[in-house]
This record gives sequence, C-alpha cells and structure tokens, in this order.
Amino acid sequence: MEFVQNNMKSLFKVYFFLFFLITPLVIEAKSSDSDLHSTWKSVESSKYKVWFQNWSGYTRLFITINEDTISIKPNKYAVQTKTKPYLFPQDYDKVLMRQLIGNIIWDNDLSWEDGHVNTFTYLVDRSNPKMKLPQKFEGISVIEDGLLRLELISNPDKKYHMSLKPTYVD
Repeated sequence: MEFVQNNMKSLFKVYFFLFFLITPLVIEAKSSDSDLHSTWKSVESSKYKVWFQNWSGYTRLFITINEDTISIKPNKYAVQTKTKPYLFPQDYDKVLMRQLIGNIIWDNDLSWEDGHVNTFTYLVDRSNPKMKLPQKFEGISVIEDGLLRLELISNPDKKYHMSLKPTYVD
C-alpha cells in the first residue's frame, strides 16, 4: 500500500510540473483574434451593440441595433377604477430592435494593430424580427485609437456604419 501511495505522489508531482510547463506554451499559441475585445457598443449613443464570439474554428458576430423608439399610450377607453388605480395601464417607451446573428469568414489573416484593415464576409443566419435569410454582408473592421470602426454593406439600401468602444463589466 505504501508503494502505491509513493508512486501516486510522484506521478502527481510530474503531472503538476508538466501542467505549469505546458500552460504558457498553449497560451502563446492562441490565434491573433483573441487580442480583440469581445463586446462593443456605440460611442455616441446606445444604437449598436456588437459581440464577437470566437469559437475554435470560426467567429460568430451578434449585432443588436436599436432602430427607433415609440411611445405606447393606453387606450383612451380603458376602464379606470378609483379603488385600484394601479391597474390602469401607464405610458411607456418601446425600443424597436433588430438582431443579426451569423458567421464571419475573414478574407485574410487577422491583425488587430492600430489602423490595419480587416475585410470579411458576414453571413447572417438568424435575425429578429424575421427577414429573408441568409443575408450576406461585406464588411471591414479597423481599430483606430482604441475604437472599432465596423462597416457592413449588403446592398445600397442596407448599410451599417458603426463606431464602437469596448464595454467592460465592473
């Protein structure tokens, strides 16, 4: 029994040593797209929110676009009781959103150095509200002074030009 315990301890020490020896090598071997911050939002307003999801073999892009805000007012014929005024509907603002989710196919090697232009094709395979799928966008992304400039063009009518700053969770 003592022999087994000694062998297990030495085996554990070897594995422990190998783990700390190999870990820095694996971290250095990550692709250059890991240098990009994963979540971004519009600089001037909250119109755009962008999330890059880096999977092992591909990149997904999730974009939320706040297109407009409408004011919802209760029906003027809604019943209001004096004993329960909290049951009467209140005015509120509703944000009309569009969500685009799809894969990015990079045209060349990625570099997130300041001023380097990355080109890609964005294939949207999910959307809310529904639209004709799949949608294909040609895009460019550039980091300039810590801000991400992202442009997506599908046709002359569908263009998205975004200036984004990274978001952080406190």
